[in-house]
Amino acid sequence: MDGARYLKLDDFKDQDDDFLSPKKTLRDFEGGMGTTPYSPAIPRIPCVSPETVMLDQHTPVPLPKEYDEDSLIPSSPATETSDNVSPVASPIHTGFLVSFMVDARGGSMRGSRHHGLRVIIPPRTCAAPTRITCRLVKPQKLTTPPPLVEGEGLASRIISLGPSSMQFLGPVIVEIPHFASLGRGDRELVVLRSENGSVWKEHRNRYGDEVLETILNGMDEDLESQEELEKKRIRRIISTDFPLYFAVVSRIQQESDLIGPEGGRLTSKLVPQVEAIFPETAVTKRVRLGLQPFVTPQFPDFKL
Repeated sequence: MDGARYLKLDDFKDQDDDFLSPKKTLRDFEGGMGTTPYSPAIPRIPCVSPETVMLDQHTPVPLPKEYDEDSLIPSSPATETSDNVSPVASPIHTGFLVSFMVDARGGSMRGSRHHGLRVIIPPRTCAAPTRITCRLVKPQKLTTPPPLVEGEGLASRIISLGPSSMQFLGPVIVEIPHFASLGRGDRELVVLRSENGSVWKEHRNRYGDEVLETILNGMDEDLESQEELEKKRIRRIISTDFPLYFAVVSRIQQESDLIGPEGGRLTSKLVPQVEAIFPETAVTKRVRLGLQPFVTPQFPDFKL
């Protein structure tokens, strides 16, 4: 053992490759163990220190512009602005069955079940994102249906709107299809509204066709004239709030006016010979009175 020489660290590094070879034995090294036989070296797998391992760097693939970085789903205008409403987004144009969502962008929604039913919410008339509901209700489903007198009848199903008593920042438009026939021009359509389902009153449009463009507030929406709507049997309602119910009623033409203690006169345009005169103090306060002449058909004389 005295004549034996040990490998120094530098010699070991120089002969590292040979040492790891399975065919090498200890005899091949200079100054081996004399004539002592040695079994062939056991095959060894080279070990590489962790410091020398180089991992392939992964180059991130740039995402398309229309995809979000986190969810990998198409981005919406709500993800591009801080207030959740894109300033360049156009109003929504879509169909609905019972309800739909609307926000400050506004929108024009058509009923998918009933042709001609349309709700138009102009831009900047809805203060917050709101779900609008619109249903057609049968009159027998109501506890108190609209009060009808002789010669009057419902021209369509009753429209149930929600949220009830909602106030808009501007006028909105509701178009309702009807099946009434105005005949010889002696009939007219009126809209009744109910806030609670029990009390009904006539709804009066405070806005005419001349201000429709102003109502739309720059919205790209086609609005037909009253003549075209009459041909298609569609009634247009303009309101700044939603009652619980709207009802379209067909009735004989009525002349109405406000009559006060000073008296007044009502004359029918359909039958000029029919008029109503109210002398002074006939009414104690200013009220709205109406006059409806019911024209009966003329039958020729016949014998029984």
